[in-house]
Amino acid sequence: MLYAGAAKVDITPPPGFPMGGHSFIGQISRGQWLRLKARSLYIEAPNGSKLALISTDLWSMPAGLADRVTDIVANSANESCRLERRQMIFSATHTHQSPGNFSSSPLYNQFGGPEKGFDRNLFDFLANQLADVVLASCNTAESAKLYFGDAQVEKLVRNRSIEAFLQNEKSQVSEILEGSNSLPTDSLPPIYSPNPISAYHAVDPMLQTLWIKSAKEPSHVIGIGAFFAVHPTTLSHEAAIYSSDMFGVAATVAEQKLGLISGGSAPVVAIFNGAEGDVSAAWISQTRNETLRLGKKLGDAILNTENKSIQINADIKVRFSREQLAGAKVGKDKFTEKKLTGGPGALAGAEDGPTKTRDNFIGCHEGAPDPLCRVVFWAAKYYMRCFSPPTEAPLGVYTLGPIVLATLPGEFTTMMGRRIRNELASQLKVSKEKVILLGLSNEYVSYFTTPEEYKAGQYEGGSTLYGGLAGVLVGKRLKTLAEQFSEKPPASNDEPYKYHYDAGEVQTFSTVSKDFKSMEKDALKTHIVKTMFTNGEKPQMYDACWDGPAPTIAEAKAHDLTMTPSVQVEKKQPDGRWQPLTVGEILENDQGTNFIIQLSMWKKKQSKWCAFWLPSADLNETSPLRFKIIAHDGVAHTSAEFFSGQNN
Repeated sequence: MLYAGAAKVDITPPPGFPMGGHSFIGQISRGQWLRLKARSLYIEAPNGSKLALISTDLWSMPAGLADRVTDIVANSANESCRLERRQMIFSATHTHQSPGNFSSSPLYNQFGGPEKGFDRNLFDFLANQLADVVLASCNTAESAKLYFGDAQVEKLVRNRSIEAFLQNEKSQVSEILEGSNSLPTDSLPPIYSPNPISAYHAVDPMLQTLWIKSAKEPSHVIGIGAFFAVHPTTLSHEAAIYSSDMFGVAATVAEQKLGLISGGSAPVVAIFNGAEGDVSAAWISQTRNETLRLGKKLGDAILNTENKSIQINADIKVRFSREQLAGAKVGKDKFTEKKLTGGPGALAGAEDGPTKTRDNFIGCHEGAPDPLCRVVFWAAKYYMRCFSPPTEAPLGVYTLGPIVLATLPGEFTTMMGRRIRNELASQLKVSKEKVILLGLSNEYVSYFTTPEEYKAGQYEGGSTLYGGLAGVLVGKRLKTLAEQFSEKPPASNDEPYKYHYDAGEVQTFSTVSKDFKSMEKDALKTHIVKTMFTNGEKPQMYDACWDGPAPTIAEAKAHDLTMTPSVQVEKKQPDGRWQPLTVGEILENDQGTNFIIQLSMWKKKQSKWCAFWLPSADLNETSPLRFKIIAHDGVAHTSAEFFSGQNN
């Protein structure tokens, strides 16, 4: 009998943290839109093997965080849920609106966000939340059935580094282009110069899903794992708020619709990224409306795979190892770089997200004819070597019946991912459509390109830390793990591997050291609100402000406070009672997609907060409405009454 469970927890921290992914052009968060979540799918196969797939709304997944979660899970009161490290896959969705500064590598604590330093309180908060979601998914497991589905998604992604992509072997380039040449193209942002046909076809548009359904009630969906390769960066780096971006919209929309169908608790929809190193979402402008449009499109596509899904047996097999990446042998007389490499292309930015000095850095490499270019190359290399990157990464190959899952410790390009998928499919004698690549999983070591792309000196190649053979190395190590499935399985217990990472300089981030201007002067100047009025969106918007505490993570833990406030809209009934408002049977609260909550002004004991409600266009309500706010300390606040169509 197959057993499975699913769970999700909130991992949104308080304002004040630098956000990771956009490096020095990122922002300090002042609140949230689209709460950050961790979602776990737990599967226990008939052969007794166990596996948990954990998707996190974080910009990266450091190995140290995954190892720390393992330590916590190992002390669970429920012995059957004490999963080993090899039995858990921890993945980051790669939203760039999540907190930074929790890496177990000094390199990313230095360069991942706008401010440097490792925050221990943030790290511990995330570790405990992730452990909670793993244990909750295990503790709620019930008899279940597993289904696999896939589909091509149109007009959702494009290749953002077409020049480097076209440097690959022509037959392989043609294979990818022809495999998606039936996909229609769409318009591109003005800054995007390459041939749009190539850009829209030089991707892997495949969406793969694992549906977990109750064995007792076949119509009840317990959870869905969705696997799709794209940079979920549809919101601009100027937005100073936490956001799970288009993946958060997709998961929320899918969960809400499934909840309406089931009439009970909403299933968990966990989205995992893939080989997305050179893949952008098909946004025209990086705004809230585009995030909603693309996220809803992906959410609907996930649900549509149910019609074509097939039931699979789910005996689980696992091969897991920790592999050296620096100075590792790839072939005869071929090695990866011993020390951090890369190049100035990393300073150029991607094609559709260029820096102001992109033209000065693109194509710069060790042997470039331009003397200044060579100087910049070596200066960047030696400066970055002052901050230790990860030198090894956990790798895993897993089978769920006929389905193969392989973890990628960073951002692999479309072509590098295709080569790895084809190798694994050939080795394990399955169709390549049944090989699932999980990007940004179990460790983060920046980018991995093909050797040809690395030489092109574009952004992705410049951000590849151990040279053009690093991706080849990972592919070979994954293939070696796949070969071991024909051998006797290893001992069930992991070799002891305790948390011992040096994360670099320690820092404590909070609102104390930040300048939060008064909301009256600054509310409509924050990027996410401002752009709704400068891009022709002009939505309905209602707001309310209240006074309340703004605790740090440590203060919230010490005084039993919540990490963030919660907000919902209430509707006045004819008898005078107030009830939660639903629109299309969906509750209007900050667990959905229509609320922005921002810290307006910080004070030592009593701060000022404001919430913006941006309901969907189908709001048609004539009864009086009001906001109900639950502050960190549990105190309830209610706003004055207002009516739809009347700005509050």
